[in-house]
Amino acid sequence: MLSLQRWFVFILIGLGSIQAPSAWAANSTPLIDVYRNHNIPLIDNRFRIDPKVKQATFMLHRRAGSPSGILVRPDGSKVYSWALPKNVAWLENRNLDVVTITNPMPGPWQALVETNSDKNAVQVISDVALHVEPFPVEVFVGERLVLKASLLESGKPIVFGPYMDNVLLGVSVDSAGKVQDENFTVGHKELTALADNGKAYDGYPHDGIYTGYVKLDIPAGKYDFKVSTANDVFTRAYQQILLVAHQPYSAELILPQDDQPLKMQLKINKDEIAPDSLIIDGRIYNNVDLNQHFEVRSRNAPKDLIFTLPTPKKPGTYRMNATVYADTIGGRAVVMDMPEKSFYLAPKREPAPVVDVPVEAAPPPPPPAKSHWLGWTIAVVIVVLMLVGGGFAWIWWRKRRAFKKALEEASIKADENIELDPQPNATGNSATAPSDAVTPGIEGDEPDLTQDDEKEPPPQ
Repeated sequence: MLSLQRWFVFILIGLGSIQAPSAWAANSTPLIDVYRNHNIPLIDNRFRIDPKVKQATFMLHRRAGSPSGILVRPDGSKVYSWALPKNVAWLENRNLDVVTITNPMPGPWQALVETNSDKNAVQVISDVALHVEPFPVEVFVGERLVLKASLLESGKPIVFGPYMDNVLLGVSVDSAGKVQDENFTVGHKELTALADNGKAYDGYPHDGIYTGYVKLDIPAGKYDFKVSTANDVFTRAYQQILLVAHQPYSAELILPQDDQPLKMQLKINKDEIAPDSLIIDGRIYNNVDLNQHFEVRSRNAPKDLIFTLPTPKKPGTYRMNATVYADTIGGRAVVMDMPEKSFYLAPKREPAPVVDVPVEAAPPPPPPAKSHWLGWTIAVVIVVLMLVGGGFAWIWWRKRRAFKKALEEASIKADENIELDPQPNATGNSATAPSDAVTPGIEGDEPDLTQDDEKEPPPQ
């Protein structure tokens, strides 16, 4: 029994490698028909198995050289590679464990494995499957897609019962994460959710067909596209490669000049879409009072593909957005949202009025503008002259004062010299006055007038 289960795993892997090219080329669905819509990634190495699962295969990618992994059942018991129950087949190599369990225990399982990869997955065989209607592998930036999916049990949609409680169908993309790619910064992005409520794009409520609208507002590049559902009972997922290409056209606005209207020039990539199939349905609007609709068709268009658009009459800032409808070279109808464009219309310059002025009545020339430099120059000269004159006056006063002082000192010295000069006597001979003599007219002791009477008369 154990060997048969091992051979069953090898046969499934071999069938996947043989059928892969034809399956991808035919309808862009996952590789192995038996595993289609049953390949479910392990989140934190955990997974819930519902009662409808007949067989589950765990793909455990290990770090090279690390020991084999361990599976933990919902009741806490463990499954080891060296002690296998009868319903377990374990294939082990250097960096991968393939564990197949028949009639696994329902509930949450966990894998204990030393991994450095995000490829761990669980592949289940069950009567419950997630079916996604095929859609193209290559799409365009801004393209709108309507996706449909169904939950099937034994090939029929599930429309009631516990399986429909809290069912979520999420749509997401994951970029490759390569620095050189244009979509490097996207990472993981949730796009939309599919619903079976009869609203929006869903035609009938509770018919088992989940419908949703997706706008690919993401950069061009390669993505992993996923549709997954999860509730308290089961988990299913769908995954495929999605290539998002640049839009197969370009549109440039030509602003009005010299009373010309607003125009738009188109360029079409004829290798992607049929040139005569392009239709643009758009509007020009502002946030006040304008909302003008227009339509442009490439069929019977001018050779330069320049189209006239409604031209706003008032100056201001305006926006243009549009939806593009076209057919690819392969005949697929596509709907794309044109990136919004904004533009500004400046007010027109009115020509200056022309006034006829007679020659004889020509107005006199305006008086020359008064210059304040002359007044400032005169003021500065006056101040300078005052400063210079004050300086000279101060120097003259100093010199005058010094001269007067010198003159007084010279007068005092002259008076002192006069007091020291001798007085002439009666005989005309000079005699030195005694030291105690007093000069007449100078304050001192009064002269002795009795000396003349005591002198003897000269001889006869």
